[in-house]
Amino acid sequence: MKFRKLILATALMTTVGLVGTATQPATGHAAYRWTKVKNYSGSLPYHQAKKGTTAYMWNAKHTKKLHNLKHYPKTTWYLSKSVKMTQGKKSSIYYRVTSGNKKITGYVWHGYLAPGNPFGNRTAPVQNNTPKSGNYSYPSKGIYYSTLPYASTYQGTKVDDYDPATTEPSKWLQTMTTATIKSNSPKLTTDQVNTIVAYETAHAYKGYQFRIVDLPVLGSDGKTTIPAVETFTAPVDDPDYDQTLHGEWTEDPIPAASILAQAQYGKGAPSSTSTTSITDLIGPFYAFPDDKSAFIQQADWPLDLTSFAKLATKGDFTLITTGNNRTYYVKTSDLLTLSETQPTKIHGIWFTPADSGSQKADMQAQLIRDGATSYREIQGCGFWDYKLVNGKWVERYSVDISPELQTWPRKINVHATDETSTSATKPYRLIKQLTPNVDSNDYSQYIYAPDSTFGF
Repeated sequence: MKFRKLILATALMTTVGLVGTATQPATGHAAYRWTKVKNYSGSLPYHQAKKGTTAYMWNAKHTKKLHNLKHYPKTTWYLSKSVKMTQGKKSSIYYRVTSGNKKITGYVWHGYLAPGNPFGNRTAPVQNNTPKSGNYSYPSKGIYYSTLPYASTYQGTKVDDYDPATTEPSKWLQTMTTATIKSNSPKLTTDQVNTIVAYETAHAYKGYQFRIVDLPVLGSDGKTTIPAVETFTAPVDDPDYDQTLHGEWTEDPIPAASILAQAQYGKGAPSSTSTTSITDLIGPFYAFPDDKSAFIQQADWPLDLTSFAKLATKGDFTLITTGNNRTYYVKTSDLLTLSETQPTKIHGIWFTPADSGSQKADMQAQLIRDGATSYREIQGCGFWDYKLVNGKWVERYSVDISPELQTWPRKINVHATDETSTSATKPYRLIKQLTPNVDSNDYSQYIYAPDSTFGF
């Protein structure tokens, strides 16, 4: 049986072009060889440079794709080695990186990564640029509090989005209406500002700079603002491109209401994880316990909640704190917990977690003993479907549920690999288009959908 790969991806409302001008590595199957290696301490943090885009992680020989970084938008990757991989006459620099929880390691083209963690802490600063914290307030600019003065430059280097009043309305909560924002997140009181400052200061890492600010949201009128906390990224030298990157106020702020909730419950992110189960989030994060407050930037899921704790339940929602020391609301029904040692049956469908290592063969054997003829392995923001053929498990198709919510309303396309193509990297062809209900964030329906939904 021919293998066909399905991808559910959002149909962008405009044509998507190439990002930047850097040459990306070839993806053919000719042999790669290492021609230069440089080792690092393993403590240098990096994150995906362009969230929501495809960025594959490979094995050391560049023969197998291990992961797609788009599925890990909040992960900090630690650099341990840079390798110059040569294929024929072409060479590319790859970084060997490991996730913070040390569960994932592989090689990523350096252009897909940027220095620092996803939350604005770049620890490869320009010489002598360590920020000095202060106590500033600019009510006319909608800035309740800031550890840095209001300025368009930082030590002579440009700062992007320094003025919240002229910042392009954020798309991160564009699904929210003006009424939803105003009912859930009115202007902050002095006591609330003081609570946030105390909490952020107590849980800050060295050099952490932040501000509490009213940010415009691309909602029903594009002018409505929401109180949020932004973190500052200091200018950094980028040795790969021989340039200095601008300073910036993060494009992924945290709603003030989220931090107030965490301060109320007095819990930080947990430091340990379960060794017998894994929980995936098969839906978006929410700013409030309101179905109309989904985070746009949380388009990549299921999100592996390798370190999280439940704080409270409010109606259909659960307030959780995650490994990045932040709180979010999630639909309780969107939390999918799977055993890492035994297959789990949900709604008549067998599931296993991805990357189960040596347990995978044991679980596949158990599935046969249980009489299963197919199962789904949760992977990234979707699943791989396996079918039992002549006593062996064969990957039948894969589904990648990745609605790029930068466009609204959205369309979800189903693609299959074109097996007739002679290209080394076979293109996808559209076989079906799915249109979710514009008023619903229920994507779990695709995780549990029958094969017929995907054309099988």
